[in-house]
Amino acid sequence: YEDLEYDQDACATPILSHLHAAGSDVEAERDAWMISGIQNFGNGFDFRFSYMDADELDCDTCSTDDDTDATAFNLGIYYTMPAGTELRITYSEVDNEDNAAYDFGIGAVGTAVGEDPEFIGLGIVQWF
Repeated sequence: YEDLEYDQDACATPILSHLHAAGSDVEAERDAWMISGIQNFGNGFDFRFSYMDADELDCDTCSTDDDTDATAFNLGIYYTMPAGTELRITYSEVDNEDNAAYDFGIGAVGTAVGEDPEFIGLGIVQWF
């Protein structure tokens, strides 16, 4: 669970730029929570999941705080080999409401307002 508070004074690029004009003050708050788990099947295989929920913004300085909430989930099958190499396939999805712009945790491209990004990932990790 987290409670985030945003407080920026006359910022050229406000953190909530889709709800604020450049140079305006930003004061907003939102609550979010996450649950995650792992089910180990033995023989190196496990299933991992997470579900996240971000509430609507509480924002007196925004153009709107309606439909600013989002949910997201991740699912994955992982296989760890004896030498410490992990193979994985994952699926992730973010469901943004009309005025939300949440993205994946390390997404560099960004998300358009109201867009619902999703991806399938294949990965190899070597543990040292």
